[in-house]
Amino acid sequence: MRTRMTQHSSSNLVLLVSPLSMLLISVVLLFITITPSYATVNPESISNEPYQYFHSDGVGGSNAVCWLSRVPMPIIQGVQCRFADTISQIKGRQIWQCEGDQIKFCDACHDLEKQLTDPKDLVRWKVQGC
Repeated sequence: MRTRMTQHSSSNLVLLVSPLSMLLISVVLLFITITPSYATVNPESISNEPYQYFHSDGVGGSNAVCWLSRVPMPIIQGVQCRFADTISQIKGRQIWQCEGDQIKFCDACHDLEKQLTDPKDLVRWKVQGC
């Protein structure tokens, strides 16, 4: 036996599907808007960890790095450092991304090294690319 769909029954089907589709679209849009596009790290949550500084090479990588210092990088004319909240933070340190003059960045890294007095800090301290 064949059932025939009348115009009346097909319009009821459209009316039923339409609200369900709208609900699904609304839920998906809500999820997209409340979910951040990248994971962020709260700087306060790791403020007691030692610093690690990367110098940007300008094309998405790094060409110099210095770490691990309990002393923060001083403000340097020509170098801007910011907390790297959009990249993975490694447990046991707080990562900062710096841009600007690489020579001044490296000079600041070496100045930080001179401020380290604890033998444990001196053993963990490293500089690369400078």
